[in-house]
Amino acid sequence: MWQILLYLNYATFSLALLAFLPISFFAALAKHKKRKSFAASKAIAPLIFLVYFYILVRPVGGWSETGQSDPSITLNPVDAFRYADAGLTWQMAGLNMLLFVPLGIIVFLAANTSIVMWLAGPLFSFAIEASQSALGTGRQSDTVDLVANSAGYITGVAFSLAALFAVRYLTRSSVHTGSEANAARG
Repeated sequence: MWQILLYLNYATFSLALLAFLPISFFAALAKHKKRKSFAASKAIAPLIFLVYFYILVRPVGGWSETGQSDPSITLNPVDAFRYADAGLTWQMAGLNMLLFVPLGIIVFLAANTSIVMWLAGPLFSFAIEASQSALGTGRQSDTVDLVANSAGYITGVAFSLAALFAVRYLTRSSVHTGSEANAARG
């Protein structure tokens, strides 16, 4: 992950974020047409969350590090910028945000209710940060990660909802255009 930070700047962050727009559009199209991929997302979403959880909670040096150090929590997000290199903190926050955009798209496909769709990501991010702290592996748990993860997740949901509205608008206008053409012929 650290090697990716070397390439993350405003341009690459923006391009990566824009790359999620067509993915959101295809997700919205699948949900609108209730395709098989829409149904499959309900089955695969929990598995994807488990994989994310394992990767993000796993100690860097392996599970043998569990309990080797005291929990490390930074509750004040300003401290992350004050005591560390602010540029690196912004890069890590940007990477965390990009990492959670796909989860927002997946939950958009899988969720049955709005409350689940909007709250699953922030609650999942909280569970990750709490687990990292509780394991005592030396990994830093902080509110910057919580906010960045949640922002990425909400961005994925928002992209997908915007795409769904666009798909509904486009399909409605094509239906109206087709019915108007039939009325003109008749």
